[in-house]
Amino acid sequence: MRAILLGNKDLAVRALDVLARHRVEVAGIVLNPDDDGVEQGRWYRSLKVVAEARAIPTIQPRHVSTDEGREFIVRHAPDFLLSVSYARIVRKMILELPRRLALNVHFSELPHCRGCLPLVYAMAGGDAHTGVTLHVMDEGIDTGDILAARRVEIDDCDTARTLYFKCVEAGETLLDETLPALVRGTFDRRPQQLDRGSYHPQVYPHDRWLDPGMSARQFSCFVRAHTFPPYPSARAMVDGAEHEVLFRDGKFFVPELGIDPAPVDEVIAALLKRNWESICPPNLVSTN
Repeated sequence: MRAILLGNKDLAVRALDVLARHRVEVAGIVLNPDDDGVEQGRWYRSLKVVAEARAIPTIQPRHVSTDEGREFIVRHAPDFLLSVSYARIVRKMILELPRRLALNVHFSELPHCRGCLPLVYAMAGGDAHTGVTLHVMDEGIDTGDILAARRVEIDDCDTARTLYFKCVEAGETLLDETLPALVRGTFDRRPQQLDRGSYHPQVYPHDRWLDPGMSARQFSCFVRAHTFPPYPSARAMVDGAEHEVLFRDGKFFVPELGIDPAPVDEVIAALLKRNWESICPPNLVSTN
């Protein structure tokens, strides 16, 4: 049994070991265009570094759905394509190439939070849980039939970063549990009920703006959803200026305003005393 792996970052690296445990040969890897093979100082693993260390053939096209990508996959004749954090939409001409299935791992409980930044949207929306879903790839964005999923609880102390690594762990377990059936060809698949889910584009919820009308829980969820250094934090407009609102060790703070780490209610009160303004960005929360 042979597979081509597409993607980058921690779960893609772990997927190499999962595939090996189930005697699925990784015949080749399609790297994300931005994987520069550097790990030092980064928060994530580089699939390029690991592939080179293991002498696995790789290509790094601007898009897998090019002649180069097609020729690479045809040459290695995989049974499966497995996409894990691959940065491009895979076109039909590629999806039809594997002998069995083209698969994708998505960090949400599909059909909820299809598209971009699924963990940010789940947490910012106050969800009590999210998940990891293994699904068949089609020409839509995270719309293919579901093969298996695992739920991941969102705790009050979680940030987008901690939630990401919880999903990495869940994703590894999901692949480990599902691969035997995939290899045997005894798996079930169920279509998604897309009208019961949501889709998000490559923009942050509310453009990262906190609003004075938020409850303490909404404020907490929103700030923690945007806590994933080095990515942008949540922000508040106070006296006409933008200020970062940060979370660390269970407390919130606004360093530029001298608001020291404190419980959420105290930080909200401090912002309200400083002329915290409401920003009305376009509706960026959810598109069904």
